[in-house]
Amino acid sequence: MKSAYAALIIFFPASLASLCAQTDSLEKVAGDFWTWRAKYAAFTGDDVNRIERPGGMRDWSRASIDQRRKDLAAFEARWKKIDASHWPIPQQVDYRLIGSALSRAHWELDMNPRWKRDPNFYIEQTLTALVEALTVPPPYDEARSREILTRVENIPSILQQGAGNLTNPPAPFATVAVQNLEGIRQRVRKMSNSLASSTTLNPDKLNSACERASDALEKYQQQLKQKLPTLPQQTALGRDAYIWFLRNVALMPFTPEELMAMGKQEWNRAVAFEAYEKNRNKDVPPLKIADNIDNCIKDASSAFPIGCSITPCEPRRNICACSDSPRLTISPGHRA
Repeated sequence: MKSAYAALIIFFPASLASLCAQTDSLEKVAGDFWTWRAKYAAFTGDDVNRIERPGGMRDWSRASIDQRRKDLAAFEARWKKIDASHWPIPQQVDYRLIGSALSRAHWELDMNPRWKRDPNFYIEQTLTALVEALTVPPPYDEARSREILTRVENIPSILQQGAGNLTNPPAPFATVAVQNLEGIRQRVRKMSNSLASSTTLNPDKLNSACERASDALEKYQQQLKQKLPTLPQQTALGRDAYIWFLRNVALMPFTPEELMAMGKQEWNRAVAFEAYEKNRNKDVPPLKIADNIDNCIKDASSAFPIGCSITPCEPRRNICACSDSPRLTISPGHRA
């Protein structure tokens, strides 16, 4: 009995030390990956995945993309070497989530390579990147001003690389890109003029960089217009790619058909609740819309004061009694 107890004491610290070592290894892989991701992830119009990025020029040449693939393969190899099968569930979840992030990078490079099939991708790498640099309210300090100029100066080289990467983009994507670039020179000039008083940049240098950027953007637009008649119409990646995304990135076990059924069920539920609400309130006059934004903010901020309990209300839609005054409440239709 004593020998078994001693063996247990010896085994437990050893197992704990192994677990800590594995956890540290995952943290190191994750830290290195997210540092790499912040530097090389593509800009996107979706603000959900907006991240702080290091400054400097960006490169979308074929050589740079090939290097990204090599870097990603190295991260995946390090991740797969970690044995998380005996970890506590929360840490296994962390392990799976890093796997999802790695798969997302693989998805962007090879499964859905927008860098070679969507002309809008390079509008995002140039103009969206510039917009993100301007999201911080002015005035801009020297570092931020320098980064704004860098992103403007980066536009011609990125578009040149993009023109070489886009082998045979779908026509619908190219059409949208052409439309997005209509009147681009006037828009860039307007931005440049507005920045003159809010940055530390030399106005002539900024204007010159913006004119070169406009030249490149208009040339890119013209190249797409010339190619449009010969481009394919097919845009879909196909079922296999979609299933790969669900399994490896979204970490969902469902098939596309099951997701469609779930979506239809939720749609029917929302429509039903809306019908219930309309029927319940058929004899009630519509609520008054706020006269102006200030009143709207005031009404919203006072809708749920501290200590207010939300209760079902009749007969007036979305109104409950709280502190002896009408208050907004959430109806089943809104929850739907």
